[in-house]
Amino acid sequence: MPEKLEIDSGTPLTDIERHFRVVAGPGAGKTHWLVNHIKHVVARSKRLSPASRVACISYTNVAVNEILTRLSSAATQVDVSTIHSFLYRNVVRPYLHLLRDGDGQPLVAFASVDGHDEHHPSYAIFDEWLRNIGQAKILQRTFEVQRDILKDKLCHLVWRRSGDGTWTLGPRTLDRMGNMLNAICTSANLIHYKRRYWRLGIVDHEDILYFAHRIFEEHPLVCQCLSAHYRYLFIDEFQDTLPIQANVVQWLADAGTVVGVIGDAEQSIYGFLDAHPQHFLSFSLPDFLDVTMRHNRRSTGRIISILDHVRSDGLRQHCFRELDGQPVTVCIGDLDRSLAAIRADLPPDAILHVLTRKNKDAHRVRSALAPGTVEPWESLYDADAERARFMEHVIAATELASRGQYALAHREMIQIIGRRGRVRKPLKCDTELSDVHRKGIAVTVLQEFLTNHATIFASTLLEAYVRCGTCITAVYPAVTLTAARAGKFKTFAEATPYAYLSESVRLQEEVRHVRTIHKAKGSEGDNIAVYFEDAARVRHITHPSSAPADEEKRLTYVALSRARDRLFLCIPTDVAIKEDELNKLNLCVIDLREAL
Repeated sequence: MPEKLEIDSGTPLTDIERHFRVVAGPGAGKTHWLVNHIKHVVARSKRLSPASRVACISYTNVAVNEILTRLSSAATQVDVSTIHSFLYRNVVRPYLHLLRDGDGQPLVAFASVDGHDEHHPSYAIFDEWLRNIGQAKILQRTFEVQRDILKDKLCHLVWRRSGDGTWTLGPRTLDRMGNMLNAICTSANLIHYKRRYWRLGIVDHEDILYFAHRIFEEHPLVCQCLSAHYRYLFIDEFQDTLPIQANVVQWLADAGTVVGVIGDAEQSIYGFLDAHPQHFLSFSLPDFLDVTMRHNRRSTGRIISILDHVRSDGLRQHCFRELDGQPVTVCIGDLDRSLAAIRADLPPDAILHVLTRKNKDAHRVRSALAPGTVEPWESLYDADAERARFMEHVIAATELASRGQYALAHREMIQIIGRRGRVRKPLKCDTELSDVHRKGIAVTVLQEFLTNHATIFASTLLEAYVRCGTCITAVYPAVTLTAARAGKFKTFAEATPYAYLSESVRLQEEVRHVRTIHKAKGSEGDNIAVYFEDAARVRHITHPSSAPADEEKRLTYVALSRARDRLFLCIPTDVAIKEDELNKLNLCVIDLREAL
């Protein structure tokens, strides 16, 4: 049994040479503690030398930058990065040449590999691959819908390893796949597809995990070398770990690296990325310390009481602020009435952050905060979410520029293009774009829409969409905009005036505090409102599940835990609830339905 220990965020571990796991709920000061522990190790360790370092892995680039900033001078002896960046720099880039195919040839054109990114299908490779595997039929116009689904699936392929050690490649999710796509998306076909990119030295994030796992297994000396360089490995947000990450921990610990992980299984919300809390719950290394942090430095006592009720692991947090605070408020009724009631309950200058589970609900909240925007944007997103996003950025940027806010306009317009050289749908480009080209495209479209604003304002949405594609391709022939030949988008865009959309566009400054729960992870706000879209989400509070697989409940928990001072729950009129169950939780229930 591991030794158990309770600490707060200001208490360092005295024994820096033992593996550890820190269980810490929301607001516990996990990052603060981790940074101080790393500084403590750098100052005291006798195992560090000029040739060795401390490794710290965090889940996002934002968190990486925050840790680096807080480390200050200690950062010179610490490598802080995401798991993909860590494995690419230390394992894949220097040792990729060791991986061979069945014929003894290099698995990847390793000399041409220059980084990794999200995968975006090349249209030339896509077409050639389909013809090569005898599936060219899907290239016919009749199967345009299935072809678009296939391209989306190819953007989210996942490597999986069975119990017998066999690797397979498949779509992350199997929704919307019929017989045709199932026949195309066999593991053998998809590996054949991947290898076409590998021959060009093009690899993506998922490939990095796959390559690293194989290098470690097939060449154990690599792990020994890595352990000699990194004498300590600390991983933040370990509840969001991937299978390869859990294996790396075990391999490096066996090779002599001191490993420490910190996280909270109740905040594991990335199951769709194959991240599972079980890796954190089952963490075990020889003679490791099992540490618990019970303080919550963020929320008031009443908010913490609800959080404790929803948790399924029995962890009860202490309110560090020693402030009971105001009751958690539940507003039952139409969204606009609920938001108005919440606003009336807050000081005039207070910022209200609203969190939703789904993007469409975030859109609904934005519409309620900026009246008049429900239509036609909701219909446009229902017709074609990718083209709707594209045109929303174009129109919002144009409106900002017309107000003289050119920096904001350019920042908005550049969102139509992908990052790191890859374009986003509905744009298409078979080559990588430099930052200069990305910015140039944004300026080109912005100038086109400002110069011809009167003409475009009097046109239809479809005409404006076509104009975008024409002006982009005229300046950058390699970049094209997917034509709207048929379908819901064309039907809607032909019948909808551009002016109708322009007059109701949701400018960022009006709705910047509305986000989905996934995007709010790691943030906090003084005043948080959570939109409960159905009765199932209400039951996460009234009858919280203890099932480890209930990720939806964990999403609700994460949303509630973002609040510092005030927490509001918005329940729509059509959601069936039992008010007496809410009252038992000492919530302040405001029923706005009778006012209708």
